Amino acid sequence: MRSETVLTALTAVALVLSAWLPAAAAEKPGAAPADQVRRLSASGRVEPLGEERQLQFPVPGRIAKVAVEDGQQVKAGDVVAELENGDEKAAVELAAAEAAKAQAALERVEAGARAEERTVADADAQLAGRELKRTESASGRDEELAAARTALRKAEVAEAERRVARLRKLREGETKAASQEELEGAEDRLAVARAAEAEARAAHALVAGAAREEIVEVAKARARLADERAALVKAKARAEDLAAARAALEAAKAAKAAAEARLEKTVLRAPSAGTVLKIFRRQGELAGPGSVLPVATLGDLSKLLVRAEVDENDIAKVRPGQAVSAQATGLAGQRLTGKVIRISRTMGRKRLFSEAPSERIDTKVMEVLVELDGQPAVPVGYRLDVYFLGGEEK
Repeated sequence: MRSETVLTALTAVALVLSAWLPAAAAEKPGAAPADQVRRLSASGRVEPLGEERQLQFPVPGRIAKVAVEDGQQVKAGDVVAELENGDEKAAVELAAAEAAKAQAALERVEAGARAEERTVADADAQLAGRELKRTESASGRDEELAAARTALRKAEVAEAERRVARLRKLREGETKAASQEELEGAEDRLAVARAAEAEARAAHALVAGAAREEIVEVAKARARLADERAALVKAKARAEDLAAARAALEAAKAAKAAAEARLEKTVLRAPSAGTVLKIFRRQGELAGPGSVLPVATLGDLSKLLVRAEVDENDIAKVRPGQAVSAQATGLAGQRLTGKVIRISRTMGRKRLFSEAPSERIDTKVMEVLVELDGQPAVPVGYRLDVYFLGGEEK
């Protein structure tokens, strides 16, 4: 009798547990929805419509200003940041003046030069020659000064390194003749000296080489142009003279366009409308093609996409238009919906990892692009668990 009572009690407990466990599993936070159990799942990362764009200057320089902030909406062509560009602006003004002079010279050739005009042209040629000499001399001095600063900073680094080495030797000796505070202070000064040396090298690069040669070449071109104009006004308006004047005008216009293009390269503009996702560089910092980080990233948040990685063994289970559900632990149970809009035609290496013990790492994956419904408040770069449902979205 007693064994029958015990058996009856155990049976009742089993029935209660069998009814309670499924409900508890369904309510567990972060668990996959009931309609997603045993369906295909993959890891994905949120990205803006048209992918995240990294904005960078095409030329090196020091940032003069950053015109936007994180999260700011911008239109195509809006200024994001600007480099220090006083020289480029001056070059544009000079090129514009040269173009105006070339236009006036053509008009004079067409109308015939007067004695006063010949005198002015000669004076202009002499002035351009003196300006060329000053430019060549100033460019050399600027480079020499920058080189001297670089050498000084290099010497300061060497001195700081010797002091750190000496203090370390004293510190490691039996007498401990140097304190830890002295050693740390010397190491801090060494770091500052190295940073100053790097800045001096960057400044030297801006006034040396191609940059210096370009300034000198502009001055040479102006001197040549002034000489040519002086010769033109002294001659009669022949057909070849008119052709030369017209060619000079076209060259001046081309120089102006080139100067404007160089200036425009110092202004970083938004390539399209969107939202500034993050600012990586600030005023006073160096930026350009060699920088590891971009100045800013931009994305179109009017629609959010998820780039999911589907295992090579499951690619046949995914198709365009397929309904998708996504969620993550950090979304407090919020479930996102969407549909498959594009499937990659190539396989690649797995880049998203869930750190689950059973996860396959050495495997090929296929990228699947999912468009989320509505405008969910999910940050770009957030990792989601993506579940591919059975039917297509209606």
